[in-house]
Amino acid sequence: MKKPLPFILVLLVILLSATYLLWPKYVSHDKQTNTIEKPAVVDFFACGDYCPGPPEQYTVKVYQDVTDETQCKDLGGTPANFQGWTKVHYCLAE
Repeated sequence: MKKPLPFILVLLVILLSATYLLWPKYVSHDKQTNTIEKPAVVDFFACGDYCPGPPEQYTVKVYQDVTDETQCKDLGGTPANFQGWTKVHYCLAE
């Protein structure tokens, strides 16, 4: 009676080879780049309670919805804030 061991070993080698050859086609091995998608740049009225003069002098370009200092610096912006009823943090767009 023949032992099935050689048949199993050959089958295993074929399966492993096929997996090795077909794997890159179905699974992407591309390394993700660390690019940060920048949020929209919008006009922002950066003034608190008392803002004498024309409103245009207080309007600045900021990254929309960015209030964290670290995230702002990662985007290349400048963290800023003003004090009104509360302290408002925003990120000036460069």
